[in-house]
Parts: sequence; C-alpha cells; structure tokens
Amino acid sequence: MTIDPLGIHSDEATRAAMPRPDRCETCRFWERDEPIGCANGDRIESQIGECRKNPPVAMPGDEEEVRDCCVWPTPGPFDWCGEWQEKPEPFTRSIL
Repeated sequence: MTIDPLGIHSDEATRAAMPRPDRCETCRFWERDEPIGCANGDRIESQIGECRKNPPVAMPGDEEEVRDCCVWPTPGPFDWCGEWQEKPEPFTRSIL
C-alpha cells in the first residue's frame, strides 16, 4: 500500500492483478513523479503521479500556519476516474 503526500491510500498490488485499460498511467492527463532512486543501476519509478485534468487546488493552512501553495491530485498508476482520455502518440518530426 502506498500513501501519497495528501494521505490518500492506494493498494497497488490488488489493482495490478487485473488492471483496467482506462487507468491513470494510460491517461493523457496523468504525469508520473520523478524516479525515486536507483537500485543496481535500474531506475526505481515513483508509484504516484499528478493528474493535470483540472487546475491545482489551494491547500489552506490554519491560523498558525500560513500555506501558500497549490497541488494537483496525486493518484497511483492503477487508480481511475470517469475523466480518462487516451494518451496521444508521442510527437515525432520526420526529416524530408
């Protein structure tokens, strides 16, 4: 189970058993976070990303803590919603 910075829990192993084709990692709006490190020369991919479908939301602080930041939702790759759209093909430029 992973926990994102906003405290949302995601049981990746359960969802990976039968992944939906319309999950976050295949959506045009989902952007995986930077790799979290390397092990034996292999990159360790982050298991969360940011959904860029809508603008970020403000994170209000309490009276003692002033928080002036905005964040996007951070779902895991196997999460899903009703706003999924297929990722476009990567742009390639042909040389004539």
